[in-house]
Amino acid sequence: MSLRFLDLIKPFTPLLPEVSSPETKITFQQRLIWTGVSIPIARSTSPYHTRAASEFVHKVNG
Repeated sequence: MSLRFLDLIKPFTPLLPEVSSPETKITFQQRLIWTGVSIPIARSTSPYHTRAASEFVHKVNG
């Protein structure tokens, strides 16, 4: 018999807070706007996508 992750956390579920359903539906346009805002922020904080990392790769590869 295999042990699943959900079987391990089931005894602790009464201690976890419940999340209520959203009161309003988020439009597709709002999702696109927030995605467009958040992706550049996430990419700028990742060392793989910054200019310094790019310059380092070019120096290493010749």
